[in-house]
Amino acid sequence: MQINPQDPLLDAPKTERDLWMEVGKVTSGYPAEIVMSIGINIVIDTIRQLRPTQKTALDAFDEVMGRVRSRLAEHYGNNGVRKNIFPFDQIIKGEFVDFSKDRKW
Repeated sequence: MQINPQDPLLDAPKTERDLWMEVGKVTSGYPAEIVMSIGINIVIDTIRQLRPTQKTALDAFDEVMGRVRSRLAEHYGNNGVRKNIFPFDQIIKGEFVDFSKDRKW
């Protein structure tokens, strides 16, 4: 897999880049909802192990989500539309949902 020379991950420590590449390989082809669920569970479990009280855990969670929100916002322009500056090397597939009348739930 080629990495875009503008990717901010290139400025990250090598161990972080290596882990990111491995996570990409492992999650490739899984539905988006599963990948996001696993990711958030890793965040929750890590905070739970590091913070002894609910207050400190929730404060840490808010801090992490603030950084996530800022990083996500960087991928969108002032008009609110996603910037296409990075190629989509990892594709997360959504599951097919059949909404036809004949489907038996």
